[in-house]
Amino acid sequence: MEEGKDKEWLKRQLQHAGEPSLEQRIFETLEPLPLDLDKANLRAFAKACADKRNEISHYGGRRHAGNYDDELEDLHKKSEALSNLYHLLLLRTIGIEDERLRNITSRGLRSHPIKSSFVDVGLLSPDALKDPATEAAIAAARAAAKPQADPGREGS
Repeated sequence: MEEGKDKEWLKRQLQHAGEPSLEQRIFETLEPLPLDLDKANLRAFAKACADKRNEISHYGGRRHAGNYDDELEDLHKKSEALSNLYHLLLLRTIGIEDERLRNITSRGLRSHPIKSSFVDVGLLSPDALKDPATEAAIAAARAAAKPQADPGREGS
């Protein structure tokens, strides 16, 4: 009897053995985007998304102890990043040029939330949220606010 169950299990496993894994499909779908994402970070993100999907679909949720709110927050962050990535992918598919897509993510009206979603899941470094123009303006304001030495007091 056990042998029959094993054969059925193996048959189901081999049915899709030649297909790429969900992790690979996510990576290959998102990799062509012109966002200069680090390939290792993108692959790690694809793996994390596939693992999360498998936890939910095969086990009904998380398989380890931990805070449920943290688990939901993690799922929300992955979902937000995927939503932004797929939006950009759709724009590219309908013919939006790569340079325009880079502008949308780096300087567009929604660039900060998009980049933030990528930082939250490890696709970008937190430094990506720094704006060089803002950083320069802050540095200039700090320099201007420093008390200047009074030239008339030097010899007193």
